[in-house]
Amino acid sequence: MKGLAAIALLAAYVSTSSYGLYLLKSSEMFKVPFAIGFVLYGLGAAIWILILRLYPLSFAFPVAAGALMLATTLIGVFILGEAFTTQNLVGTLLIASGMLVLVLKLGK
Repeated sequence: MKGLAAIALLAAYVSTSSYGLYLLKSSEMFKVPFAIGFVLYGLGAAIWILILRLYPLSFAFPVAAGALMLATTLIGVFILGEAFTTQNLVGTLLIASGMLVLVLKLGK
């Protein structure tokens, strides 16, 4: 699995994990949204294990960790109303650049 399949699997991991984290953070414990967040975060962990089985760790970890950091930053800014500073912007661009280099390398 290369290219688009890797991106799709990564997108599934990031979306389930980051939205699960958001629900866990923003919900009252043991209420329905909290339970949904718990399930989504667990599903993200299962997808993470699949990613580790399919791709080299030197690719999977930095790209998945970077994508999850970007997604949680966006959720923090746009949904939770957290500040987005110049330092956040520079860090986000550096993370995205590193991920792009690894994804392009995998596609070759």
